[in-house]
Amino acid sequence: MIVLADLGNSRLKWAVLQRNGELGVMRAATHDGVRIPALRAGVPVLAVSVAQESVRSRFESMVRKATGFAPHFVQSEAQYGALINGYRDAWRLGADRWVAMIGARGLFPKASSLLVVDIGTATTVDLVTRDGRHHGGLILPGPSMMVESLLGKTGGIAQRAKGPKLTARASFFARDTRSAVQQGAAQSVLATIEYARREARVMIGSNPKVILTGGGASEVAAHIKFAHSRVDDLVLRGLAQYAK
Repeated sequence: MIVLADLGNSRLKWAVLQRNGELGVMRAATHDGVRIPALRAGVPVLAVSVAQESVRSRFESMVRKATGFAPHFVQSEAQYGALINGYRDAWRLGADRWVAMIGARGLFPKASSLLVVDIGTATTVDLVTRDGRHHGGLILPGPSMMVESLLGKTGGIAQRAKGPKLTARASFFARDTRSAVQQGAAQSVLATIEYARREARVMIGSNPKVILTGGGASEVAAHIKFAHSRVDDLVLRGLAQYAK
């Protein structure tokens, strides 16, 4: 048994990889006061982290205390199997993006290309072709960060955004400020995905398979009008691949 952990900017997600290769149900919690019942003496922990150093240190201490060993953190590499890192300096690619691509290729090995989209505090988009070549990607704020930034740095908009949302989810043009801000954030991310999909089609001659993951995926997925797959535990599935 191995405990797999994904330390994101806002949440910690984890699952247990059994000896038979089956991945347990993903659990998630904020970093403050998190508890992982599966942590016991001698149980190895494989993790990926993009969280602040203080969060990572607290997690490390918790793991050491419970298991007697430090967790092993996966880092981005120049190559993993047939997957080739597209960054000039491999270490500069976020480890969560790297592991998500490993997971995506394991789940969809026959896809001609993959557009891996992780929507969380930040949104990342990465293109991988069937030959394992990572063509690079994009990073932009996630919908929640866009909303928080706008409401935190404006006067009139923040004041008018107070109160409940009034606009129906299906309406594109919002009729209250709160809905307008949230709709604008979600549509900004969606527009980036659609443009990335179009650019990928120009590059490789066919539409890439779009895979969504991350805590903010639901908000954007509700507006997508093209075929896509949703894999909430994609990073953990990548860690499971890495552990084999």
